[in-house]
Amino acid sequence: MKTSQLCIGNTLYAKLSLPAILHYQGVRLCRYDVDGIHFDDYFYPYPDAADTPFPDNVTYQKYVDANGTLSRADWRRDNINRMVKQRHAYSF
Repeated sequence: MKTSQLCIGNTLYAKLSLPAILHYQGVRLCRYDVDGIHFDDYFYPYPDAADTPFPDNVTYQKYVDANGTLSRADWRRDNINRMVKQRHAYSF
């Protein structure tokens, strides 16, 4: 799953735009008896102090190349929304 992860500084991010990572996380969730999951302020990180944008150019370009029409901001929000919906689907 390393290609589905991105390390920036000391923080590891999952590439939520990739269906494989959403499936992998959902399958892992099913392996445990979970009473609940709390999502607190789940969003893409803001640019750092040097105003470096989040490095998702490659995955966003793949989306655009596959005829995606959302702006980058809307695409990011959609990735979060799909992740939350999939977590909900795996919980039943």
